[in-house]
Amino acid sequence: MRPRELLLLWVPVAISLLLIAGCASGGEEEAATTVADPATTDTTATMPSVALPEPGEPWDLLVISHALDLGDQFLEMYTQRAEEALGVEVNAQYSGGLDQFAWEILGMLRNEAYPGIGDLARDAEIIVLIAFEVRSDQGEPTHIDVDGEHCSRYVSTQTPTPPAPTTAEYWQPYTDLLDDIYTEIWKLREGTPTVLIAPDLHNRFLARQRDAGIDAECVAWTEAWSAVVRDAAERNGAAFVSLADLLSGPDHDIDAFEAGYTGASEQYPTIWWGTPNEIGTPMIVEAIATAGFEPVTQP
Repeated sequence: MRPRELLLLWVPVAISLLLIAGCASGGEEEAATTVADPATTDTTATMPSVALPEPGEPWDLLVISHALDLGDQFLEMYTQRAEEALGVEVNAQYSGGLDQFAWEILGMLRNEAYPGIGDLARDAEIIVLIAFEVRSDQGEPTHIDVDGEHCSRYVSTQTPTPPAPTTAEYWQPYTDLLDDIYTEIWKLREGTPTVLIAPDLHNRFLARQRDAGIDAECVAWTEAWSAVVRDAAERNGAAFVSLADLLSGPDHDIDAFEAGYTGASEQYPTIWWGTPNEIGTPMIVEAIATAGFEPVTQP
């Protein structure tokens, strides 16, 4: 083959090789540009969607409890204290629902139960949480329920068996639920600093327990319940407020109804005997407000 013919044969081949190399090089540069260029990078997955309000913007308050526990005027009065302390408007509401069992609250936070409150908790800079110990094992009754019933609703209708001294293992199903609730709250809040308050409750059935002769055992049982609530709060970044000490006294031997803190009164002639009235509710508001309104971070 003559040199000219050989040259004509190799020219197309050389051009093809150059084009292939150029495409490969261009692809690498394009890929590198795509990764490095912020304009083409989706950063929304790493950007928090929850943040504290800017100065002067309203705050949100969520009370995960029922008005029967804290009194009819609690939400209004506590909201006013929050507004005075923060110097901004506070939008407040209850979680809703008659029963506020720990297992039920967990489902509500996950929007798995009606009413779902996950979105409310995500937006709330202030959360007050009271979670009852009833049905602490995946919503099924436990030994905790049996003892709780003997010290409460069934005291006046049958001869109850007083609860025996409890252990950490005894309370473990309830403890686990409380930890799960706090974990879910912090997850919803994306770790954003939050005012998180966890009160216990006074012993509303003390008079019945005394009539049945099991008040010593039941007081010890409710004190153990309060200790679990306190420990879970401290472990998870919440401020514990003892309404048991407030309304039942430091020795937990005061009947709040007999003392006039709860039940029918001149202002509330028809309320349930265990619900705080115009005397008890301001006491509760003061105790919970004293815990402060400074947001804390997740432990």
